[in-house]
Amino acid sequence: MRKAAALVAFWLLSGPSWLGAAKLDERVFAEKAEGERASVLVVLRAQADLSAAASIADPDEKRRFVFETLVAQAEVSQRALRERLERDGIRYRPFYMVNMLEVSADRSLAEELALRPDVSSVSANRPATLVPVPFIAEERAQAALAVEANVLKIRATEVWARGATGQGIVVGNADTGMTWDHPALKAHYRGWDGTAVSHDYNWHDAIHVFPPPQPCGSDSPVPCDDDGHGTGTTSLMVGDDGVGNQVGVAPGARFIGCRNMDRGNGTPARYTECFQFFLAPTDHNGQNPRPELGANVINNSWGC
Repeated sequence: MRKAAALVAFWLLSGPSWLGAAKLDERVFAEKAEGERASVLVVLRAQADLSAAASIADPDEKRRFVFETLVAQAEVSQRALRERLERDGIRYRPFYMVNMLEVSADRSLAEELALRPDVSSVSANRPATLVPVPFIAEERAQAALAVEANVLKIRATEVWARGATGQGIVVGNADTGMTWDHPALKAHYRGWDGTAVSHDYNWHDAIHVFPPPQPCGSDSPVPCDDDGHGTGTTSLMVGDDGVGNQVGVAPGARFIGCRNMDRGNGTPARYTECFQFFLAPTDHNGQNPRPELGANVINNSWGC
């Protein structure tokens, strides 16, 4: 009996600390020096109930409902945590797609946040490096100005012949960025009207605070590709220069873009930021979201 009572007393004294440790991913500080800060993802327990969206028939109305519900849940449930961080001048970035915050924290703060009852987990915002796919040479009978072999292989041309080229569809590409005015892409960029270009609601850069030699800098106001991979995947989506060189499977679609990798290095926070942009694109200041301008399809060619 005394042994059982001792175990209960031990749990009452050490339980909260143990629970906090269980919610803190130990990989966060595995390679950090004592006192060094790490980027952590603080996920809250409260998550939005989106079940009512299933009964909304109109796509724009459904998208707006989802957006507004996610934002409302995040604003209410994150308020106390944000106030705590702001009190000590802690840098953070809030998200609503997943109800979480990216926080710059040392171990002490991370452990404190893990103990909070409104926090579900404190996870590592670890970067993942894009692994290039090896190029395999393949004999081609097609001329340079023709439908590419891979497009023919998946029989996309047969779908085009039935009148479906992706017309009316907006594809969002989350990647290393893109060269929007490439000859195979320019006419397909939603920000280009044939005369002038506007990047508001059509481009977002999720790479922040990166000094040179980052070729695109930080928070680039115009589409930029710091690796080349994103321009390639955008071409696979919609590429067509209008004079016979057809690279993309949906040449009738238009694209918008978000840079979620720094020279091939992405993080869950950057990926989430781009998902939010595609749900409700914003202007060049990251303000005034418009869900009705969101992407119908998102292309993701990255690792995590």
